[in-house]
Amino acid sequence: MCTTTLGRTGLEVSRITFGTWQPGGDWGGFAEDEAKAAIRRARKLGINFFDAAQAYGFGASERLLGDALHGELPSCCDELVIAIKGGLRRTDTGVARDASPKTPREGVDASLTALGIDHFDLYQVHWPDPKVPVAENAGALKELVEAVNRRHGDG
Repeated sequence: MCTTTLGRTGLEVSRITFGTWQPGGDWGGFAEDEAKAAIRRARKLGINFFDAAQAYGFGASERLLGDALHGELPSCCDELVIAIKGGLRRTDTGVARDASPKTPREGVDASLTALGIDHFDLYQVHWPDPKVPVAENAGALKELVEAVNRRHGDG
């Protein structure tokens, strides 16, 4: 599988990313065993870059991805790259954009729990939130990075 460097991160990722939008379950049915088998097959074919989002079933796609890669996640954390998107939350009327500082913090914790891991490589704001200044959202994301670095002894 051909790889490329992801931006300025230094992470080497497969040029094909396995996305988990459909297994979130919000946009139609799927067979869970088949979805897990597809994730495992992608891994065997050399895909090391997996994408999930809190809004993909609000934990469902992340749990499925974590279950499918359960045996590899702890031992191959340097090889696997997990990307998560956040900044959306459920409301009584659907999904709302929310990039307020509280939402990424809660979202990261929820994603880590759903995946069954202690860190992931990339966190992205799913959609800009016009009610939250970019600087405020960026500040919250910076605090998250600093907290992870402290936890892992990197800063």
